[in-house]
Amino acid sequence: MLSSKNLCKVTPSGAGLVSRRDGLRVRVDWTAGSAPGNEVVERLIRIVVNGLRRSSPPATPFRSTRTTACYRLVDREPTPPIFLKVYWYKDVRAVLRGCLRNTWLGRSRAKAEWIALRRMRDAGVATPAPVALIESRRGRGLRACAIATAWIDDAVPLDRAWVDADAFGRRRLLDACAATVARLHAAGLADGDLHPRNILVTWADGDPTTWCIDAPKGHRSRRRADHSHDLACIDVGLRALTTATTRRRAWLRYARARGIPRRAWPAWFAAIDRRHDRIAQRESRRLLEDAPEPPRCEP
Repeated sequence: MLSSKNLCKVTPSGAGLVSRRDGLRVRVDWTAGSAPGNEVVERLIRIVVNGLRRSSPPATPFRSTRTTACYRLVDREPTPPIFLKVYWYKDVRAVLRGCLRNTWLGRSRAKAEWIALRRMRDAGVATPAPVALIESRRGRGLRACAIATAWIDDAVPLDRAWVDADAFGRRRLLDACAATVARLHAAGLADGDLHPRNILVTWADGDPTTWCIDAPKGHRSRRRADHSHDLACIDVGLRALTTATTRRRAWLRYARARGIPRRAWPAWFAAIDRRHDRIAQRESRRLLEDAPEPPRCEP
């Protein structure tokens, strides 16, 4: 970990970007194949610092909610673009939510995702390479955290790829998705939030590759309850686009890839069904919470 005191070791002009009051700590994986340059690291730091000081950020997010903001930063060629996601703790509601999740005083969501992505890559699961981690704390309380990963070109979410694909492509999508989740679970890992929006798809010569992204809830687990929770998340996300029979065939492919005995299949399907309605209700609440506030009408 590198603090603002020795930030000049990260970037040549980094010492003038922050002050001790910002409480910034930066970690950069310079050994990654898509490691960012000094200029990009400085831009990452400026985005977080300007957000903390409530000044105009040096970049415009392409997606934002009340507590998060996502950026796409382009470095010099041939370095690929960088994806940056920032989690803000600017109001009491966000702090209370962080206390309940043990992310305000404990491990931040960005650091949890940093660790989860590295474990997934070691297990052979396709994930974007994590390249930078930024945290800002006042005392022990978290003010903001951010994680930067390599940008995946020409990638679309699983649900959009499903709509655009033909019947043959959809079968290949199900096979690729089932194989990726089976590889993840066979390594003793669970994502915790494996919705179709957190699975990206890229195509090469007609063969899809599924990427797992946005894994702040990723953790080590071999429990059937955690693995069935991941499957139920995908099931909820695809229920409006597919039939129950189609999704059940995908889980049969998953069971065969995991080597699950046939006599245990009914127990797995029952575990997925038990979590289906609960996850659907939680998703409905999340969409309401993350919806942008309506514009205020001036009198």
